[in-house]
Amino acid sequence: MTEFPIGLYGVDNPRQVALLQAAGFDAIRPSGDADAYKRVVAQADRLGMMTLLHPAEPAGADSPPRSRRVWYLEDEPDVNGMSRDRLAEIERSARARRPHEPTAFVVGDGRRAKEYYGVADVIMVDWYPVPHLPLESAGEHVRLTAAAAGGRKVWAVLQAMD
Repeated sequence: MTEFPIGLYGVDNPRQVALLQAAGFDAIRPSGDADAYKRVVAQADRLGMMTLLHPAEPAGADSPPRSRRVWYLEDEPDVNGMSRDRLAEIERSARARRPHEPTAFVVGDGRRAKEYYGVADVIMVDWYPVPHLPLESAGEHVRLTAAAAGGRKVWAVLQAMD
């Protein structure tokens, strides 16, 4: 698994995958209708790029040996009021389908990462400081998430908005 993935959310065109890889990205979060989603995942698998896939999404056939899939369990369960038990249930379901693939979820607030102890291989943190807080608060939330991670990997989701 990549230690420091550089990824892009919302990839909905399989032709974009190779262009993103050439630009230095090594991870994607696919989107689009079911057909586009499956084609994006298939192209990422062919190129050896990491894909973040939610268990309820149309991931397609079993992952090929070269694939680098990560079960993307939930986006900001802390913000959306999801309990630790519900998140753990989603993880168990994902691991039952493909036990060899790592799991991850995103917290919106690093202070709340400790509420999800023991769930997932990776905790991602998606803190939005712009425009209302200093940029260094993003680093603070990465630190808070890492302190709560109990040795699990922590990946920062850094936003670039228009």
